[in-house]
Amino acid sequence: MNPSFNLHNQIPITQVPDSFLGLRPIQMNATTNTDWTPDRVNRLLNSLDTAETQVITRRTRGGSKPTVSIPEIVQFVCQEKAKHKKIHGHQIRKALEEQVMFRSLRIPSVSTINRIARDHEKEIDQLRIQYEVSVGCHVKSINIPFSTVI
Repeated sequence: MNPSFNLHNQIPITQVPDSFLGLRPIQMNATTNTDWTPDRVNRLLNSLDTAETQVITRRTRGGSKPTVSIPEIVQFVCQEKAKHKKIHGHQIRKALEEQVMFRSLRIPSVSTINRIARDHEKEIDQLRIQYEVSVGCHVKSINIPFSTVI
């Protein structure tokens, strides 16, 4: 174990094992024999002066959605998917590239286009189910318990 020091006044802040340096909280718990809870890890990371030591950097979990999902592109993708049910993401991307109004924008990747289409289909399905439940038709086919319909 090497102590981490505050570089300005050389006072040891805490003891940090070498195996913890640069690891995320979930990896810490999986790779060590000690009992590190997420709260304890957060307290440790907050107590370290990371701006000065540059030893441990906090990271966010999971990915981030791209910023290319602007309303015009989302609307175009949803319209294309509504017109042609079996259209693929690369075909929608080609259509986006051919449109004059989207030339100045960053065209999303095929996976982003597929995500937009999938999310839109889920929203439509949820709205359809809510409508069917409120009207009272096809309740058995969507497997909703009777108590939620009343």
